[in-house]
Amino acid sequence: MSSPPRTTSSTMPAPTSDPEALRRYHDDRVTAMREKLARDHATNAREAVAKGDWVAATNAFKLALSVNPGDPELRRELDEAQHKANAVLGEQYRKQATYEEKSLDWTSAARSWARCAKALEGDAHCQERAAHAILRAEGSLHEARAYAQKAVELDPKKVAHRCTLAEVYMAAGLPLNARRELEQAAQMAPEDAHVQALLKKVAKAK
Repeated sequence: MSSPPRTTSSTMPAPTSDPEALRRYHDDRVTAMREKLARDHATNAREAVAKGDWVAATNAFKLALSVNPGDPELRRELDEAQHKANAVLGEQYRKQATYEEKSLDWTSAARSWARCAKALEGDAHCQERAAHAILRAEGSLHEARAYAQKAVELDPKKVAHRCTLAEVYMAAGLPLNARRELEQAAQMAPEDAHVQALLKKVAKAK
């Protein structure tokens, strides 16, 4: 009676006698596991994209890239998801900040406007509101100045942005800087009552 045919495993067993072969075997297994993990995260991310859940998609793409950082397609998809997630989060923070601002809760408004400004870096209004709220909350003048300067850089012809920056400068004890911003604002809006009031305030501070 003949012996039954031997079956072979679908996976090659680890070599036991050749150190170099064992190292390659181990490296191949680690690579395969990392590739599978990256694929799994990418799949989750693309499923979130299909549902329009850009925040979840962003987080999943970040996980995929943490495993496979050299994948340019994952990087492109992450950048796109991050941009759309920022837009969603930015609008949520804007609504919250606007409510807090109307309630005169300046500490909360400053926090929400700062988050909005971070999510919507190209939105000059969010930058200016963050500076304004921080100033009213008596927060960090360094942060307020950074947001106000960003607002002016993004929209240099907006009088309100220069007024806010001037107010930050005055609070920081820099009347000459404040006057410079207000003089430029006055050139753009010579009849603006707020600009004229701030100029008088700066003159008294000299």
